[in-house]
Amino acid sequence: MHYALYRVNDDGTRTEVSKHATAYEGIVEGARITEHMDFDYSYELRNGRNTITTFRPNRVAYREWALRTCRLQGEYIHSLDDRYDHDVDEAMSR
Repeated sequence: MHYALYRVNDDGTRTEVSKHATAYEGIVEGARITEHMDFDYSYELRNGRNTITTFRPNRVAYREWALRTCRLQGEYIHSLDDRYDHDVDEAMSR
């Protein structure tokens, strides 16, 4: 049985970040990413269609509010996306 860690995007879609053989490994990776790498998005660990756990679910609501009130815009968003792509590439190479 495989567990996949997903980033929850602003529009509610999910982007797969990594796959794990056990739920424990996925939980450790989700905690590491949200604490040390990506402070702007929430993540969730899923097994097929079932959500096992979420990491920082309130970050999605914060980003929605910040985008709606123009606190996040322009170059800031692009720099976050670029940083995320770099972090995903780094995490996948491990």
